[in-house]
Amino acid sequence: MTRAEFGACMAILVAATRPMSEAQTTAYYDLLGDLPPDVLMVACKRSLLESQYPTIPPVGTIRRFAVSVMQGRAVEMTAGEAWSIATKAAGSCDIESPGSVERAFKDVPPLVWKAVETFGFMVLYNLPSNAIETARAQFTRIYDGLLANEERLRLLPASMKEAIAQIGRREQAKSLPAPVAKAIQSIGNVPS
Repeated sequence: MTRAEFGACMAILVAATRPMSEAQTTAYYDLLGDLPPDVLMVACKRSLLESQYPTIPPVGTIRRFAVSVMQGRAVEMTAGEAWSIATKAAGSCDIESPGSVERAFKDVPPLVWKAVETFGFMVLYNLPSNAIETARAQFTRIYDGLLANEERLRLLPASMKEAIAQIGRREQAKSLPAPVAKAIQSIGNVPS
């Protein structure tokens, strides 16, 4: 994104709120400049529409809206919707029939399937009717946790993900005994 394209998005924010300092604009560019201009514009407008107060929306709010725009959705699936999808799919399975589970879950969103796996497919499949409310509460907690983790990961710019990975590798190498650290560093390197 060019600075001019970024400037157009910031102009919308400033027109609806108050002026930004040069330092604020630089920080916003550093954290949002990797987004496509049209995505950023929609995210800026949406953040203004959903804000109660005439203040500049936080970077995280704009980025969260930008990520949802890039995925083509306005809102995330709720945990209740995920529970409904999971129980309908599990209810249509016959574990005695080969391929039944795969067919039943083939159109289930990946995060719902991950929640089912975490919860336990067989637990869901064999769920007694007197335990449904407890199971629903447990499943929705699992789904919400997975969704929150996925959201945090999606919000990070690629450059920040790489920086975190590099720091993690560096710190991990520091805290390990020298022979182990050396072995880890040599992984993937072909001896000369």
